[in-house]
Amino acid sequence: MSREIRRRFVPISDEIIQEALDVAERYGMPYSVIIEKSLEGLLKIMKYKSSILESIVLVDAVDDLRRLGLVFLPMSIARKILDDLDEALFNQLLEELSRSSRWFGELSRVKRGSSPREFQTSLSLWMPMTTIDVVKESEEVYRFVISMADASPRLMRVLEKILSGMAAGYDLKILDLTVNINTVVVRVTGFLEKE
Repeated sequence: MSREIRRRFVPISDEIIQEALDVAERYGMPYSVIIEKSLEGLLKIMKYKSSILESIVLVDAVDDLRRLGLVFLPMSIARKILDDLDEALFNQLLEELSRSSRWFGELSRVKRGSSPREFQTSLSLWMPMTTIDVVKESEEVYRFVISMADASPRLMRVLEKILSGMAAGYDLKILDLTVNINTVVVRVTGFLEKE
């Protein structure tokens, strides 16, 4: 049984059409192809992430990570590398992670806003093997609990540096930060947007 294809017209704002025209010109493609390819790519992502806004944010954030020059490694290899580094090189790694996560936090704050949900999403990109829970303690104070099974002391120091750098980039004030065996708990204030 053949499926009849019906054309549907969707109103799109002049601003979006102009953006599509600009991008199409830059890539030397018809703007209708740019729109179709963009929608096709987004729909593929949305198969697994149902929120269109979350999908766009994640794609943009992963692109920012790529521009930072970050490399994704299998967790078993990352653990081995961390454990085998001498102390001087490990400290150099911590400083670089602090700088990079701060820069990423600043960029995320400017591009995607400063909310507890956005901060949680950014942390989850940097700490994919963790569980991140958020508790709203008051109108201004949020507690983030980052937990990771079977974490080494060095891995916990890495998580602490990333968390501190990211909070600085988001311009958040850390009220307290506690590192335990498999968890990092931080209480922060300073989000510009509330949830």
